[in-house]
Amino acid sequence: MSEENKLARLDSSSIAELQEIANDVKKYVDTENDATLEMAMEKIGEKPNFFQRLFPTKFQKMQNDLTMRKMQSVYQAKERMFEIYTGIQLEIARQQGDALIAATGMHLQDQLTKFAAAKIDSMTDTLEGSMDSFMQKMYRQREKVDQYKKFPDLADRYEQSLKKEQETYFTFVEQLLENFKDTLNKKVKSLDSKN
Repeated sequence: MSEENKLARLDSSSIAELQEIANDVKKYVDTENDATLEMAMEKIGEKPNFFQRLFPTKFQKMQNDLTMRKMQSVYQAKERMFEIYTGIQLEIARQQGDALIAATGMHLQDQLTKFAAAKIDSMTDTLEGSMDSFMQKMYRQREKVDQYKKFPDLADRYEQSLKKEQETYFTFVEQLLENFKDTLNKKVKSLDSKN
């Protein structure tokens, strides 16, 4: 596949490897377990220039923020992990798009690449807006958990609500990825039927 017909940013990472890292990041967000964070960071560290290629403009800041024990708070760590998870899912979409584009005839590849790139741009905008809104909501709920520490039942309810919100966000991202794949497959069939 020619470089102009390519969506993915990471050449040396398979979808399975990216999904494994995304799952570790998701597990850390769910458990806030330092060992899980270390495992995710080790896997990320095995990929040379992983962050630099996935988040070129944020590489230095993220590298500093994600070094163990230098994170200022659980909220900030989770925010970075949500950002990483979202970025990995977008990369998976790009790679799956590349695979689908490569499987089509040469006469469709340029048209399909433009369509897929526009869909990924739209998906990126949606995810960035959703993540910002989600993190603000999570921050407000975290404040309520802290506020109600004297009332364990209320604090526990807010904590459970936080976990449900996190899972809802992950499900939303995964559904968006599935919708992208379905839309791309439909576009391939549509273009094939026209030719």
